Amino acid sequence: CATVKPTLLPTKSPTTTPTKAVLACSAVASTPAASLVGQVVGSGSKVCAIFPGSATSACLNYVRYSSNGGATWLGLDFNGNAGTGGTGCPSGATDINAAKTWLQTKYINQGYCGCATVKPTLLPTKSPTTTPTKAVLACSAVAS
Repeated sequence: CATVKPTLLPTKSPTTTPTKAVLACSAVASTPAASLVGQVVGSGSKVCAIFPGSATSACLNYVRYSSNGGATWLGLDFNGNAGTGGTGCPSGATDINAAKTWLQTKYINQGYCGCATVKPTLLPTKSPTTTPTKAVLACSAVAS
């Protein structure tokens, strides 16, 4: 029998499905930006990825999303809007760190990757059960 070598899809084209395992959205913040190129991020059939541009591309990296598990990829426009025929070229993205930020803020946080929106947790500066230490004035006393 002839030896058959597996064929891996290339990760260079912005329209090609990356071949790495899916990374949870929560892991993006701690993952080095360069490691995210070609890495599928998301949950279920909604996923996102950063694709490298080519020497003749308008952008160094493209951020794209898929709602069908990577069968087809779409991009947001420069303003972060979907459905406008955007290429996924991040506005002002001059390096991979900017593409990582675009992935987090425009794709993951907006729900394009199938992850829950990541919202910061704000802690109260004072306990809501703290009793005020000054006397309470009546409204009529404030006017005088």
